[in-house]
Amino acid sequence: MSSLYPQPAQPKQPEQTPLPAEPVLFAEGIGHVYHDGTRELEILREVNLAVEEGESVAIIGRSGTGKTTLLNILGLLDNPTRGQLIMAGKNTAGLSERERTRMRAEHIGFVFQQYHLIAELNALENIELTAGFAGTKKIDARERARELLDQVGLSERATHRPAKLSGGERQRVAIARALLNRPNLLLCDEPTGNLDPHTSETVMNIFWDVVRQSRTSMILVTHDQQVAKRADRILTLSEGRLQ
Repeated sequence: MSSLYPQPAQPKQPEQTPLPAEPVLFAEGIGHVYHDGTRELEILREVNLAVEEGESVAIIGRSGTGKTTLLNILGLLDNPTRGQLIMAGKNTAGLSERERTRMRAEHIGFVFQQYHLIAELNALENIELTAGFAGTKKIDARERARELLDQVGLSERATHRPAKLSGGERQRVAIARALLNRPNLLLCDEPTGNLDPHTSETVMNIFWDVVRQSRTSMILVTHDQQVAKRADRILTLSEGRLQ
């Protein structure tokens, strides 16, 4: 019966504008001072940085400008003298060391110039090593580690210890280890610093593919301009500020 009569027009709903995604990392006014006897050395001053989901940022600069210090602060390995750091929507100021350790395990992956692999463990076991810090079940960690080994092209080297791996292979294991807990953010300190140009290019090709497939954000400190050019943004750390 109701179909015989016209229905009142429904008011048009206004289009909803999607809210912008919250940055994976937001740093504001970060400063850091070292004390050398009676002197104060201001390494960082007023560093501001926001990193979006899936974004890669390369940081370049002369040696001694504080790049590694900044990376340590962003990775919750050190505290800034001033400023605030918000990660995964949480202000990190005032967190206990236990809470900082948990946040690192759940949200951050680290890739260093030195591979920091355990000599007594094979490639698969080295990758699984970080699972316990994030509370990942052993069976899930083993499956994830095998998946990552395949992604970095080392499935056949799973049972090899670091001494039996080349420098490029060790760094690929380190990359897989950094991604095990599906972090929001990767922090990379000169990841190709110990590699020759050819190996560096091979490793970085694999690195970028894996990171972009996972939509992981990345901050990369490097002296290599060719590596830096592959990032979405390049920032220079100079006189304690990012430019």
